[in-house]
Amino acid sequence: MIPLIIKLSALSCILMLGCSPEKPGTLPEIQDGLQGEWNGKEVAKVRFVRGFGNYVFLSSGAPVPCFIRIETNGNVEGKLGTAIFRDCRVESNRGALGRFLNLATDFRISGRLEGPIFQGDTIQVKQISIPFTQIGDSLTGSIFHREGNSLFPMAGFELVRKGPK
Repeated sequence: MIPLIIKLSALSCILMLGCSPEKPGTLPEIQDGLQGEWNGKEVAKVRFVRGFGNYVFLSSGAPVPCFIRIETNGNVEGKLGTAIFRDCRVESNRGALGRFLNLATDFRISGRLEGPIFQGDTIQVKQISIPFTQIGDSLTGSIFHREGNSLFPMAGFELVRKGPK
């Protein structure tokens, strides 16, 4: 039994290393295709703690605008509703093996949102993670609120390119 556990552990380590980005924290290989302005609208929700272990989700109800601008240096600026993206960067999120096995997404934006996304949102600063994949002139993924090691979905991430490439 122990040899099987050792073999499975080794295989999982190989898969994790093979699926990770070739150069973690580096700009995406196709940064020319990513740079520019992207727009969309999504219904957003935020998660509030009410008492010990009780969570309440508040929805925007109607879609809120999402706008980002990805710079050539990997910095990301923009807004989700009335919240502003701060200290955000786009990075590679998987390597060739991960792409081949269709595990994870190609890219990830990390940083924070400052201010309320919509009226009723009282969380002023949210650490965020936005895993996404580029398909032609669209970016597809999800926006997550990150608290410690936990991720909570806040909105879809369906953006299209604004203007010429």
